[in-house]
Amino acid sequence: MTSIGLIVEGDYDDAALTEFVRKCLSTEVTVICRPCGGAPQLMKKFPGFLDLFGHVNAGFPVDRAIVVRDADHKSSEALISQMESKISGRTYLFPRYLLVAVETMEAWLLADEQALSAVTNQARAVLLALMPPIRQET
Repeated sequence: MTSIGLIVEGDYDDAALTEFVRKCLSTEVTVICRPCGGAPQLMKKFPGFLDLFGHVNAGFPVDRAIVVRDADHKSSEALISQMESKISGRTYLFPRYLLVAVETMEAWLLADEQALSAVTNQARAVLLALMPPIRQET
C-alpha cells in the first residue's frame, strides 16, 4: 500500500486534498495529513513534519511527501524558494514535493463540483440547489 505524507494549511485543505490524492492514485493509499493552521504556521512547521514522515508509517517513511500552501497573492517561485531554503541540507528517505496553489483551495473546489461533492458528502444536485444563481454582466 502506498503512503503519502501531506502537509497543508488547514482542515479544509486536509479534507479536500486527502480525497484528491486518493482519487488520483489507482492503488490503495494511506494519506497521513498534517494541517498547520494557516500559511505562516505551515512555513514554520513543515520542516519538522517532513522529518516526522521519516518514521510515521509504522516505523517506516512515507513513500512520498507533499507540502501545499496558497500563494496568497505572492510569487509562487519566491515561496517555493523560501520553502526550499528551510529544508536545505536535510536528507529525506522519500521524494518530497513543494507546491504553491496560485488560487486558494476554495477556488479549486468550487471549480470542481465532483470534488466539492466528495468533500462535503452532499449530492451534486443538493449542492447546485444551495449555490446562488450566477449573474451575467451585460
